[in-house]
Amino acid sequence: MHLFEYPLCAGCGVQYDLMPADQSPPACLHCLTAFRAEDAAKQIARWTTLRNISIEDRRNIFETDVWTDPDTLTLSTQPALGTEKRAILLRTPLGSVLWDCMGYFDEATACSIEQRKHSQVSSDTPALVAIVLSHPRHQGSVMEWAQRLQVPIYVHADDQCWLQRSDSPWIHAWHGSTLTLLDGQITILRMPVVLASADQPLLAYSILHWERNESQSSLLLTGDAISVNRADGTLELFAREVESGCLDSKTYTEAVRCLWHLLEPLSFDRLLSAQPGGTLQQDAKHAVRQACSAVFVDARQPLHASS
Repeated sequence: MHLFEYPLCAGCGVQYDLMPADQSPPACLHCLTAFRAEDAAKQIARWTTLRNISIEDRRNIFETDVWTDPDTLTLSTQPALGTEKRAILLRTPLGSVLWDCMGYFDEATACSIEQRKHSQVSSDTPALVAIVLSHPRHQGSVMEWAQRLQVPIYVHADDQCWLQRSDSPWIHAWHGSTLTLLDGQITILRMPVVLASADQPLLAYSILHWERNESQSSLLLTGDAISVNRADGTLELFAREVESGCLDSKTYTEAVRCLWHLLEPLSFDRLLSAQPGGTLQQDAKHAVRQACSAVFVDARQPLHASS
C-alpha cells in the first residue's frame, strides 16, 4: 500500500504504521505525552491520511528567516496541520540539511527543496543530504520525505523506539553525545535528562549547531528545548514538558543545568526554535544564559554545579 494511505494524527501530524483494516490507533502516543490530561483526551481517534488532506487547500511555505541570510529557510504548513510548528532548511555548498519534519508532504514540497539547491553544490551531490530530528514529536511524515528525496534520517538511538515507522531503510540511528555532518560544519548535540515519571519518554533533545565563517553568524536550532516567544523574544525552557506537568521542580532545574552545560562552550549569535516566528536575530547566547540563570535564581542554586 502507498505510504499516503498510512494513518496520520490530525492533532500533531505524526504518521503511523498501518493497522488492521478494522482498526486504527486508539490514541496518538505523542499527543498523550505532550498535552495535559484533559487536552490529551481530545486527541484520541483524530486520524486522517496524507491522501485525504492532499485534496484540501493546504501547502508548505518556504520563507527566508533572516533577510540577510538566504541559506536559512523555514518551512511551515498553511493552514497548519495540528500543532503549529516549522521545519528549517539549511543550505550549504556541501548540500542542504532539513531540521525536523512536517506532517504534510506533497510533490510540490519535494520539488521546492530540489530547486533550492545551493549554487555551489556540485552537480553529483543531491540537494538534500540529511534530515535530522530534534525530538520524536517532530517526525511528521518523515518516511515520505526520505523515500521521495532519497535522503537518510538521522535520529538518536534513544529516540528510535518513538518513531512510528521504524522499519525504514532510510533511518540512521546515531549514538553518543555528538554527531557531525558536512565535514564538521554542522554538529548535533545530545542533551539527555530522564523524567521522574516512568510512563513519560526521556526528556532528551537533540540540538543543532551550525558553525559558520566570520562573515556569517553561527546559529543554534533548538526545537522545543528552547522556545522563542514571537511577541517579545523572551525564552522558555522545555515549555512543552512544563505545560504538560510532567516535570517536577528538581528535574526541571537539573534539565536546565544540563542544557547550559551543553551550550556554554559553543559560539552562536542566532537561535531558531520550532515555533513559527521563534527567532532571535542576535545576542542569542547571552539570552540563553540569562534564561538559564533565572531558573537558578528562583531555585536559589548556582547555575554551575559545585565540583
